[in-house]
Amino acid sequence: MKIRPVRAARELRGSENPLLDFASALNRGTGDGASAFDGRLELRAPRRSQKSRRRKKLGIYYVVSREGAVSTGIRENEPDRAQRYLDGYRARRLNETLGRVLPGSLTFATVIADHVDNVRRSAKTPGQRRRAAAVEYQSVVLNRFFGTKTLSEYRMQMSIDFKNQYIDERNAFYDANPDRHRKDPESTATQLLRLLRYAIRSYPERHGYFWVLNIHVPKPGPKKPARWLRRQEVARLLLACMGYRWDHERGDWMTKEVIRADGTTTITRKVAPENRIMGEYLSRVIRFITKTGTRHDVMLSMAWGSRMRLACIVANADGSGWIHRRGLAEIDTTKARPSTEIVDDLKCLIRAWGRQDGYILPDGTISKQPKHKYLIRPPGGGNYKTYLNVQFRKLCNNAGLSRDVTIHSLKHTAVSWAYQRGVSLAAAEQMLGTSAETLLAHYVHWGHDSRISAKDEFNNYASRRKLRAIHHHDPEPDDRVRPYDRPFKGRTRRR
Repeated sequence: MKIRPVRAARELRGSENPLLDFASALNRGTGDGASAFDGRLELRAPRRSQKSRRRKKLGIYYVVSREGAVSTGIRENEPDRAQRYLDGYRARRLNETLGRVLPGSLTFATVIADHVDNVRRSAKTPGQRRRAAAVEYQSVVLNRFFGTKTLSEYRMQMSIDFKNQYIDERNAFYDANPDRHRKDPESTATQLLRLLRYAIRSYPERHGYFWVLNIHVPKPGPKKPARWLRRQEVARLLLACMGYRWDHERGDWMTKEVIRADGTTTITRKVAPENRIMGEYLSRVIRFITKTGTRHDVMLSMAWGSRMRLACIVANADGSGWIHRRGLAEIDTTKARPSTEIVDDLKCLIRAWGRQDGYILPDGTISKQPKHKYLIRPPGGGNYKTYLNVQFRKLCNNAGLSRDVTIHSLKHTAVSWAYQRGVSLAAAEQMLGTSAETLLAHYVHWGHDSRISAKDEFNNYASRRKLRAIHHHDPEPDDRVRPYDRPFKGRTRRR
């Protein structure tokens, strides 16, 4: 490995900032007398180009200190900008060092309480008050681990220990209470650490201090890929939309006694009829995505009739028509959202939904101004401004499905079912609105029946006979790629 030559033609040193002089004096006294903040700019030659005719590349400035060299990404024709970068680097290192020294005996509980008080005093609107209440609740969780510790005692390992401890506590709680709404403890722990980092960064600004303590936030681990659902799992989701609720202890649906109008009692499984209003539109999401493969963020803005800026459904009275995943006047992007025709399995649902929303009138005509504009809407009307992840998670809990089922699993289900039915890749690409490369790389899942059929195809005797008839050792006469397959023309070995 060749080392790039170092061009030490000139070095930019010095600064008139008294804080940097204080930092150098603060750290002076080490063995070699050098300061940790005494970084310098070094101009390094660029890598040589493979083509000599290209114009000469400019060198890049590096900040060199005792910790190593950091590239600034600034070329040699911008020395003033490089000097400003060096000043900012020194000031940032100074702030980090002072944050480990100056806070002294200041505890995390003091900083967190100051941040909560500031958020509470600045809350004016109802949304800000709800946010302040959430921050106050999160501060209780942070104080359990960080409260009595001082800022000078902080180490990176403390953030990692807090995250692991919080995940273990929440998983144990959810295992002991399976009927509770299960959240992702890893993302919650990351959110808590980010809140702590913001509270510590804003504390010096409010009190006129000049120091910064950087709180380490561990990166989240790799997410598990969404899985596809089997038919009985989709059926359980649809039953949960109707008011059913799964009993985790018995492994069956809950039941309750209902008194009829005539005074007799009967047993029903619809123990949560209050969920039917929300479940009606979630059932539309489930049925529509599993049959068309449309992403649920596109569904939330899908409207009835021709729309220039919204995804829309343009259908006739019999349910036939087109699904436009992009507005008719919207510009195409790299995200594939093609228009597809309504399949036969979806026509009956489009007819029923169109009549409910006033898009298809009783006389069979199409209304230009339906009663409800959007296909998926909240109980109060209008359209959803956010995703349905929380609502779908509650539905999965009522249906007794595991945590790894997300709303994006519905698209994986649509692709996997189409693949298991034997739909060609070109047809799936057109009807499901996703490129063939993405379908094969992320969405196709093998089922048990598909594995059996694949095994039968490989065990087919006729195909094996056909393979034996193919002469792989005889390439085409003009084939220059595989000359080693040509017949050997040298001297043969004597027997």
